[in-house]
Amino acid sequence: MATAENLLIAALCGVAGRAVHAKAPCDVAVAELRKITTDPRVLGIAAGGELGAWQANPVRYWSAKDKADLLDAAGADTDVRDAEAAAVRARLS
Repeated sequence: MATAENLLIAALCGVAGRAVHAKAPCDVAVAELRKITTDPRVLGIAAGGELGAWQANPVRYWSAKDKADLLDAAGADTDVRDAEAAAVRARLS
């Protein structure tokens, strides 16, 4: 069963992905992300998941770096992001 936090992370990644693919302006995308949450830890987990996937396989996850950048701009905690990215990168490598 998904936790409330997992649902927030999924929503953040979905919104970031749609924004990247639609080439939405950064300020518009960030505003949409902040409507979901302004919690830096949750934003950091979402950003780290995307960043770690991109670091592990940048061809397969080609848009993930841009999604991580949007999540960073929305206020992701960079320490949380980096820790999550390392864990995801290790799982995918």
